[in-house]
Amino acid sequence: IQTLPEGYDTVLGDMGIGLSGGQKQLLAYTRLILAQPKIAILDEATSNLDSYTENLIQENMKKFLTNCTTIIIAHRFSTIQDVERLILIENGKIKAIGSHQEIYESNEYYRKLYDIQNKAFLSPDK
Repeated sequence: IQTLPEGYDTVLGDMGIGLSGGQKQLLAYTRLILAQPKIAILDEATSNLDSYTENLIQENMKKFLTNCTTIIIAHRFSTIQDVERLILIENGKIKAIGSHQEIYESNEYYRKLYDIQNKAFLSPDK
């Protein structure tokens, strides 16, 4: 908000016109924290954020949404790694339910995807 031209007084267009994807996501998280819902559904909610900001958001969500059931839909493993229960869906079917570690150890498909994503992320050549 402080980086917007008029701060809190900045007029925003319909559907957040004038905001970047990341700014829209940060404002959505702010609204979520202020609303303190019982249930929240986050669909690719950090897809437009850099890794540093994503990590800050995830740490703060743990603090602010302690009494909220949160369903997270994500393709980035960093987003879902610390969830209480993970549901792996492949081709529209539930393939595994458990923690990240449990599914990583028992499901080859999940393990391959995780390893590919982390190799690409950690590789200095990329």
